[in-house]
Amino acid sequence: MAVNKQIVYMRGRLQWAKVFDLVPNYNKDGYEWTFDLALDKDGEKQAKQYKVLKTKEKGDNTVLSFKQKELRSNGSANNPITVTDAAGKPWPTDTALGNDTVADVKFEIWDFGPGKFPGIYPKAIRVLDHVPYERQEFAPLSADDEFFGKAHESEQKHDDFVGSFLGHTAPADLDDDNEPL
Repeated sequence: MAVNKQIVYMRGRLQWAKVFDLVPNYNKDGYEWTFDLALDKDGEKQAKQYKVLKTKEKGDNTVLSFKQKELRSNGSANNPITVTDAAGKPWPTDTALGNDTVADVKFEIWDFGPGKFPGIYPKAIRVLDHVPYERQEFAPLSADDEFFGKAHESEQKHDDFVGSFLGHTAPADLDDDNEPL
């Protein structure tokens, strides 16, 4: 049986990129690398050309979701997704990719024939405009939220306390570490 393979390149904004460390899969019976690619209008048109690509609406974005299993069905290891910078140099694995990082994604579409699901395999990510990953438990309060004023009042009280700790008023950048004892 002949297998048709296409290599596709798409540009978009990465969302929820977990491409350096393996994460448990949905069934919790294996591990995978995963990310979403939010598409612009041109990307949406391009995705429609490939009927096997299923886009989803997530909030205001049209996204493609990618997953790469750690292990193939025969038990051999899959290669991790290659991540490079715009110049083609390897991306540091300790520098996570935050949401809205602009990137090019290379993936393969394998057509296994009639009656069989196609395989969609992410191969590489080229980071074009990095957005640092910052863990955030909650979205910032909007200015029209009833607790917005209280939040900023608390910040000011904290700053005042730090500035006058133990009754001493000192600049915030005071550095005593290099003074002799």
